[in-house]
Amino acid sequence: MIYGQDFIATVTLPNTWFVDMSYARQLGVNGFFYLKQYNKETSPAITILNLAYKPEDHTPLEEWIEYDRDNFLDYYDNYTMEKADIEIKNDAVKRIIIYLVKDDQNEIVQYSAYLDMGLHYFANIYMTITDKNIRDSMYKDFKRCIENSVFLNIGVNIN
Repeated sequence: MIYGQDFIATVTLPNTWFVDMSYARQLGVNGFFYLKQYNKETSPAITILNLAYKPEDHTPLEEWIEYDRDNFLDYYDNYTMEKADIEIKNDAVKRIIIYLVKDDQNEIVQYSAYLDMGLHYFANIYMTITDKNIRDSMYKDFKRCIENSVFLNIGVNIN
């Protein structure tokens, strides 16, 4: 379970994953997960949760994706980022758009789910995979994560 001043999130990953909230804080993200049999430096797959306040309540998800994509690709110029022909549903989320991010030179693949949480937040859950031999099994974990993660009180103060 991950929580902030006005949200509670349960990011659902199999028990083969470990959450490191101290490291998440160091990175400036809301959640950092890696495979338990490794450590955060050696894990061939990591998952990150990042929440972002909407500039306005009715800001379209595509606007945030464009902003995020432009910043990402400016920083990582050897990567490509394309909208994936993948549909994942989660009844607790208003909209989900999936992108596939690749660095073919280093055989890195990232599945990136952009979620419109409704009121005041967007979320991005992404899984980066550096070992091509585990991509299929990690994609299954990613899909289950997006389908089953729960976000409560998004936009409601809990104080």
